[in-house]
Amino acid sequence: MGCAQRETSTGSDAAGLHSDVESTRVRATCAQDTTWYPRVSNGYGLSLQLGRAGNFEAVCVLRFEPSSVLPDSFRIDSNRLVLRGVSTSPEGAQGRICISVRRITDPWSEDSVRLDNLPGYQTYPGAGVGGVEVSPEPTDSLQARLPDSLVTTWAKGDTLNWGIWLESQLTDCGDFLREFYSGESGLGYAPALYLYGTRYDSTDEGMWEESTLDTFATPADDAYLAWDTQPPIEGRTTLTQGISQRLLLYFPLESLVPAFGASVIHAELSLWTDNLSAANFGNVSLLKHGTLATKSWLTYPDSTVTDQISVTSSAFDADGRIVFDVTSLVSDWVQQPETNCGFFIVSSAEAQALGRRVFYNRSADDTTVVPELQIWYATIQ
Repeated sequence: MGCAQRETSTGSDAAGLHSDVESTRVRATCAQDTTWYPRVSNGYGLSLQLGRAGNFEAVCVLRFEPSSVLPDSFRIDSNRLVLRGVSTSPEGAQGRICISVRRITDPWSEDSVRLDNLPGYQTYPGAGVGGVEVSPEPTDSLQARLPDSLVTTWAKGDTLNWGIWLESQLTDCGDFLREFYSGESGLGYAPALYLYGTRYDSTDEGMWEESTLDTFATPADDAYLAWDTQPPIEGRTTLTQGISQRLLLYFPLESLVPAFGASVIHAELSLWTDNLSAANFGNVSLLKHGTLATKSWLTYPDSTVTDQISVTSSAFDADGRIVFDVTSLVSDWVQQPETNCGFFIVSSAEAQALGRRVFYNRSADDTTVVPELQIWYATIQ
């Protein structure tokens, strides 16, 4: 589908904007659109996700350095891993979640962790923990005891400590996702590894004195990794948060606005979501738009290079429409057509809880809901 001018209005009927200016409105549909997965990590988000629901699957990765909170001499008798709950998706889901714990053998850090840089994740050895039950109430937390041998190794400051992988078990597992607070949420809500036992301190007389060891470590690194297995939908495209799936759109402007003597008064980019699609999941309410640095994505989406990110969109209206004010960008593109490399659309909470929105794309049967760019301009005489 090419870019088509669908309607032209002049004067006060144009936009209700600048009624003292004689203006023209042009409307264009999208010439090309696609989706793109940028290679970014969810490690800096405020939440962690764990479980299966809505064609999403999520696992948690955690790394603790307990040696940083332990005294010089100690004995650890027991431990307790705690993740504090936030919510359950889909809302109202009932059941229990069971987890298993595996030991990570690849190096990683939360600012860059992705599945493609954890090459051994399918063969990580079990850590001997499974069947941990968690009720779905948002205030409940996940609790598990980790193998003593594993915690003791960490406590010695082992440089090969790459932490643990938490995943939902297939057996007796509820069909829902649990959201937990991450380390970025604040000390009071962060995941914690509690350590109990005995500490030994030397007295002024050079004797050993025993006291109770009761301390905890927060994660040195924590993140979640997720898969989206939602099949493609004809005439639709999806935007997801939590695994950073973005929309890319391109509108040629050369045939819409005169290259000389035109001044852009206002421009709007509109998208429509398919409210009836069963693939919609979670809460993706506000979006941001940005520009693309090159047109290479038109033939090779993985070559996408982003430029600037602009302000947040309007909220979705009753018809599922969302609007971006792109006046400044379109004005620049009209003056310098070579800088028009298209838009990208991203969730305003991209690194937070998993969510998916289904949008109509340029192949939708109903042409009134395809991505649309409206421009109001005045011609300088």
